[in-house]
Amino acid sequence: GASSGAAAPPSPTQPSFKNKRKGPSKQVRWEFKPFSNSARKDGLELRHWAKQGLQWDDYPFAKFNKVLKLLTYSDDDYDRLLQSAEWSREETDLLMSLVQRFGMNFIIVHDRWAGFELRSLEHMKDRYYSIQRKLTEAKKGADDKQEAEGGAAAGGGGGGA
Repeated sequence: GASSGAAAPPSPTQPSFKNKRKGPSKQVRWEFKPFSNSARKDGLELRHWAKQGLQWDDYPFAKFNKVLKLLTYSDDDYDRLLQSAEWSREETDLLMSLVQRFGMNFIIVHDRWAGFELRSLEHMKDRYYSIQRKLTEAKKGADDKQEAEGGAAAGGGGGGA
């Protein structure tokens, strides 16, 4: 019999992984190109591999570099709003500069804290957010006061008996 149970040998027409692709192959060329990142202000020029002929107006990943705009305080603001029995002016200044430098990454701020009384991460966050809240409220109050003064001066001529 023809059905002896043995499998037929593989046919030579089956595809092989060793066969190369047929057709014109377009080689991609790469070059080691300089680039600068517009989010950096120090003018650093780095190099990386990129496809030949590829040009960017701006480095594509610059959009991910966000600059944090924190509210700042003057000596007068500190004296009026931010004095604390628990935090000295020097500690407060250091906290604000570390938060600015490390982009509100409080784990790193806590790690870099040195030279003063040891503070917990939660205590640092609480101080920072209370400062921002007080500065925001003071700024909002000053803006409201300016609007009220400006509105009274602008509309004060026509409403008398």
